[in-house]
Amino acid sequence: MASDILRPQHGIIDVKLLESTPYVRVAFLSETDQIVEVQSQLIGQHNFHNIMTAIALGVYFKVPAAKIKTAIEHYKPTNNRSQVLQYGSNTIFLDAYNANPSSMRAALDALQDMSAPQKIAILGDMLELGTESRKEHQGILRRAARLKLDKLVVVGPEFARCNPAQFKALSFPDTKAAREWFDDQVFEDALVLVKASRGIGLERIVGNQAFPAG
Repeated sequence: MASDILRPQHGIIDVKLLESTPYVRVAFLSETDQIVEVQSQLIGQHNFHNIMTAIALGVYFKVPAAKIKTAIEHYKPTNNRSQVLQYGSNTIFLDAYNANPSSMRAALDALQDMSAPQKIAILGDMLELGTESRKEHQGILRRAARLKLDKLVVVGPEFARCNPAQFKALSFPDTKAAREWFDDQVFEDALVLVKASRGIGLERIVGNQAFPAG
């Protein structure tokens, strides 16, 4: 709880995580030692570290707490980075600007933590992993399969090399093929993670008939 925040000592800036599902909410002490709660528009506990860093920098440079709060609360992710898009009763968590094993795991953890009648993960290849690529893609498939999602979909040749069928995952060679499948689907009350490296162009799957605007 916010009341658990202690007065920082020896230059330590204390930021508490209050909630991370669906959006990260934190609290910190103002310059007058008042508790300031901040409700962000960022999803997932992994984004707590980004918010914590922003607050710490603001406090260090003596930015008033009210301005720190306003700046974080008004920040809305864009450009395929941690975007939250609403289509009727469905919610898309679009994070298709970049992907590596650690960010993919964090996104899957965020999906696991959130509540929804249906959960779907559409994961595209993680690029530029070199000789570790197959092992890392297998690891992500294994982790995603443990979440017991309603649908697990992978896109790209790297995931295809990992025998995705054994993880009960649908596999498509590219975004065009995945979108053709996606256009034929009708989802209701679904939470959909769309995550891939930028080169896969997985954001093109968003904004189609599967998610009616009304």
